[in-house]
Amino acid sequence: MNNAVADQVIILAAGLGSRLMPVTAEMPKAIVPVAGVPIIQRSLATLARCGLKRAIIVVGYRAEQIKETLTKCSPVEEVHFIQTDCYRSKNNSTSLWAAREFLNCNTLIMDGDVICDDQIIKRTQAEHADCVIPVDHIFDHSTSGAIVRLADDLGVKDFQVIAKGDFGELSPGNWWKTLSIYKLSASFCQEHLLFSLRECASPQAGEAFYEEYIARSLTSSGMRSRGVNCSRLRWIEIDTLADLAAAEQLFAESEHPGSRL
Repeated sequence: MNNAVADQVIILAAGLGSRLMPVTAEMPKAIVPVAGVPIIQRSLATLARCGLKRAIIVVGYRAEQIKETLTKCSPVEEVHFIQTDCYRSKNNSTSLWAAREFLNCNTLIMDGDVICDDQIIKRTQAEHADCVIPVDHIFDHSTSGAIVRLADDLGVKDFQVIAKGDFGELSPGNWWKTLSIYKLSASFCQEHLLFSLRECASPQAGEAFYEEYIARSLTSSGMRSRGVNCSRLRWIEIDTLADLAAAEQLFAESEHPGSRL
């Protein structure tokens, strides 16, 4: 088990953001402003305050706008862009596969539409496991996406990616929603995740979410994975116009003087 903090972050920001139309008709979701600051700049500012200096951004839809935004003002010292053309027809596992050359050290992986409190990143970095997953309570059983079942000591017992409406089909247990942020050790990435992700190289593959490959790799490897309870901290994943409105309230600039970059 590698106990070191993550040395870098891979941010998956290639998608069309179709559920955020018409806002994303003219810009990629990653640069949609929340209280005047683009989502990705907010995320990178949080990561920089927590000590991360290198970011790998996987871009696709309107990639040049993301590159221009971060060229003008990047909160982290080092930014690498990876272009993928699969975003229109494939899922985000192909974005992670596109960044595979960077899966050679302890790494944070996160979606490009997530913003969160600094403390979430700090707690995630402080936890010792090969896979560390910040989580929150599931308040709505219509939830979808990546969820985990935790033991009393917050060890991960099960990791599932579910469609909306499938929560009731799961076995009873202490289920939590992931924040779409994952800290992975270099050994987990190199010895297990990359092997699983090779499936994405096939033209017939690419329909799975990247979390499904993380879950498969955890099952096959038996490596240690832990959740981090973030239920009292602020975070949001911005998929819809309602999410964007909620983010504006949750991360209002008045609550964070000096947050404008």
